[in-house]
Amino acid sequence: MSSAHHDTPNMSVTQEQPGTQSWEREVVPRLPNQLHEQAQQLHAFERSRQIGSASDLLRGVLAYVYTVHSFAHLSLWSVLVGVADISANAWRKRLRQAGPWLTWLLQELLASSTAVAPWLARSGLRRVLLIDGTHVPCPGPHGLIWRVHTAFDLLTGRLSQLRVTDSHVAERLELFELQQGDLVITDRANGYRERIAFVRERLAHIVVRFSAATLPLHDAQGQRIDVLKWLKGRHAPAGRICSLPVCIQQQGQPLALRMIALRLTEAQRQRAQRRTKRQASKQQRALQADTLYLAGWLLVVTTLPSEQWSDQQVLALYQARWHIELLFKRIKQLLHQQRLRCTTAQTARAAVTALLVGWALLEEEGQQMRWALDEAMQQVSQPLAPPSSETSQDEAPLSEWLLAELSLDLLAQQIRGHYDRARVRACLPQLQRLLRPGHRKRPHLYTQVCRWLRIPAAEGELIA
Repeated sequence: MSSAHHDTPNMSVTQEQPGTQSWEREVVPRLPNQLHEQAQQLHAFERSRQIGSASDLLRGVLAYVYTVHSFAHLSLWSVLVGVADISANAWRKRLRQAGPWLTWLLQELLASSTAVAPWLARSGLRRVLLIDGTHVPCPGPHGLIWRVHTAFDLLTGRLSQLRVTDSHVAERLELFELQQGDLVITDRANGYRERIAFVRERLAHIVVRFSAATLPLHDAQGQRIDVLKWLKGRHAPAGRICSLPVCIQQQGQPLALRMIALRLTEAQRQRAQRRTKRQASKQQRALQADTLYLAGWLLVVTTLPSEQWSDQQVLALYQARWHIELLFKRIKQLLHQQRLRCTTAQTARAAVTALLVGWALLEEEGQQMRWALDEAMQQVSQPLAPPSSETSQDEAPLSEWLLAELSLDLLAQQIRGHYDRARVRACLPQLQRLLRPGHRKRPHLYTQVCRWLRIPAAEGELIA
């Protein structure tokens, strides 16, 4: 394991490591074997005289985004748990240099093998990927905003791919590595001809919501379909599903699709129309009556064959896309990291990536808990018992929020470690320079008063 590799550790700090047991025993074995080699190749572990190993460097980086409040706090913590005796500026520099290495580590953690459900394989599919993006703002001179492009594996309940870019990189499917047999479920941001064609070129399928204004559809003869006119001609009541075989033209070649339209209920239409009006008002543009009418429909296109997937099943698949929105909400609310403490682009990108590395680790822990609970339920289940119409406590679905919160709390404890009063007293010689940071341009009045009061009155001098 790469974590066993050490350069020249600071023996005064590392001779006692009371807070490393959980990290070394529970987290380090789950890290890739090439952790140290990649840290050296990607220049994250250069001249690390005070940091003993790449796993210690990772622990410090994760501590910055998960447990401590500043780089100064990080330097104090690293001394107390025996990770390193370096300054706040040194930790800041190491985080800045660790960006490419953290990106590599994130992809390695997400690339774990996943089992394919037999029923899914019989339909010709391999994975069901929910693809969407969210943004993470960071303070800075230009208001840095980072976009996280996400692919979530629906069946395994884990993130499978992540890309961190600046706000100038728009959401697009070309950022992801799709495989034959994948099913991509995504929203209107990817409802364009070239992105649908990209999925089909990878021999994958897609279910995507679209706008009639941005995705021109044609019939089998190549004639343009007036989607608005076609919908009005259905005279569909609330809840009615209408479908039509269509195709798109991409580089002069037709690509067969199926358009599925769901007429929303009155309450759903009103909410959708209010959102449309707010968006038009925010963009200061006139709102057309046809636009309000289209807001009352859910429009999707898919490449899934109708022989195997009915219209209702396709819509149920698209409705499952909401799970990734809940995932974004869990990440932002549980981690409390909507605004990271970074002022440069290089540091901010590394911090966001480190945050996602930790989330990948806690997701893996959550999956292990989920499997353990399922195994325990199978051991106590009674297969010969008659089925009941009531759902028991053991059969109730797991709360993804509580499971994620428990996994996050466990990861934070593994990173943070433990130190007691005796450890703090023993480390005071190393902590002294960290507790007296920098040079002040102004005198410290509190210190002056205390010193004046401690000396004998005959020798004391009043402070001007």
